[in-house]
Amino acid sequence: MNRPFFRFNFFVLIFIFPCSFIFSQIIYNADFSIEGDGFPDHTTSIPPAEGPQSVNGGSAPNNWEASYTTKPATDGSANEFSVNSGQMRIQDWGGSASWQSAAIDVSSVINLDITANGVTLGNTVQNVGSEFFNYFYILDGGSPVTTPIVLSGESAGTPVNYNITGLDVSMANSIVVGFSFNVNDADEGYLISSYTVTATALPVELIDFNARKYFNSIQLSWQTATEIDNDFFTVQHSLDGRTFHDLETIDGAGNSFESKSYSFVHKNPHNGMNYYRLKQTDFDGEESFSPVESIQFGENEYWSIYPNPAIDQLTISLPKTSDQNIAISIYDLQGKLHKQFYFTSELNQLELPLADLEQGQYFLKTIANNQVSTHLFFKK
Repeated sequence: MNRPFFRFNFFVLIFIFPCSFIFSQIIYNADFSIEGDGFPDHTTSIPPAEGPQSVNGGSAPNNWEASYTTKPATDGSANEFSVNSGQMRIQDWGGSASWQSAAIDVSSVINLDITANGVTLGNTVQNVGSEFFNYFYILDGGSPVTTPIVLSGESAGTPVNYNITGLDVSMANSIVVGFSFNVNDADEGYLISSYTVTATALPVELIDFNARKYFNSIQLSWQTATEIDNDFFTVQHSLDGRTFHDLETIDGAGNSFESKSYSFVHKNPHNGMNYYRLKQTDFDGEESFSPVESIQFGENEYWSIYPNPAIDQLTISLPKTSDQNIAISIYDLQGKLHKQFYFTSELNQLELPLADLEQGQYFLKTIANNQVSTHLFFKK
């Protein structure tokens, strides 16, 4: 994700940042509920057709395809590659085949987990060199990323599970998951009972949050790029940037993959510095918070500071040419003094070096013409 950046503009302190509220959601769950999907049982007298052959199964959007390119052996036993009792059953197939999902849309996903659960059939799984069993995933139609399951002489019921966690798909649009195998001996095979893909970072993505003076009020507005399970936002206000109270609750969009805009007007704000943030609550009651935004209202409202967050330097833009003494102090949120500056020249802008200041959130206190102004800023 892009890093956040902040912009001050005289009356307005604007934050523009992608801010994500994280949770998880299953986006693919293989449908093994339709009996007989896949290739039916066959014997020497009724072999399947020559490869390649394929058949689609399951229900959209969690449908899948079973296929083979090598004709299975016709050795007289009941070869099987089909859905039975809610499982994909592979037994004595006598050749190579594969099962894979349809393309799964991950264009709005950052990270995901892949899990599959299964067990072996028979007592001598993978007991010859040509036999194998591999799980795989494919991003954007590229090459398969394979995880072999290596077994030898295992008894029936040995787990053949698959677990990929935190896979970065932020640069991908689609993923396909599946497995491939070659099973030869009678009564050998696998039962695959589940195959799921879970998005672990489908965000409520906040792409801007700003405050501006609106007559005798302050108007807050924000915009989301995506929302998943978003119940509501709570607009919160503070006079010191630390202790917040609720102003208003705004319903969220629930689930949305298009831009949504919101606004709220804070009537009769404090005469001085006002601090705002958003609390986001999902349908499960989980809460997350946006970064804090501050705006000066009333006296000294034309002071502005930038960039925010600062890296090596912070610039203070003054409301008019100043020929007075100006004292500036920088405190952390616990009230500890970190820096002091004094200016006596006639200036329109003040440059504050901050390269040696540790990363964090700070208050900037300015005293000029016997008036005090405070600003909240972030140091990278």
